[in-house]
Amino acid sequence: MVLDCISEFLGIADKGALLAPFAILTSTIIAAILAIYTIYTNRKNVRLKNSMDFINSYNESKDIGKAIREVSELSKSSSNEVENMAVGAGNDSSAHIRTVLNYYESMSICIAHGIYDDEIIKDAVYTTVIDMWQV
Repeated sequence: MVLDCISEFLGIADKGALLAPFAILTSTIIAAILAIYTIYTNRKNVRLKNSMDFINSYNESKDIGKAIREVSELSKSSSNEVENMAVGAGNDSSAHIRTVLNYYESMSICIAHGIYDDEIIKDAVYTTVIDMWQV
């Protein structure tokens, strides 16, 4: 019925002549939808993988672990003292604070640019960050 109307409108006598273009159009639309879905899914999976790689490197890093432990101990002192150490130079305490802050800054930049998944990183790192800066 639809093919009859279209073939009459286009002035094509053979109704079968419309079948091939419709099949090509349909398969093109299906292929485009699948391609878009695949690209979306792959980008999401890459973000999740990058997030897990970050978490693994975070857990395995001895320098970051040591710096976080030191900063946790320092955060129990007055907040003004911690701020002074963060901008100070030369002592180990200020180096640990800068190491931790630089590490979390690079993490947040990657989250802002969509390299890391913010929900996974927050779930993995949130309590460490909050506990570290509890005064």
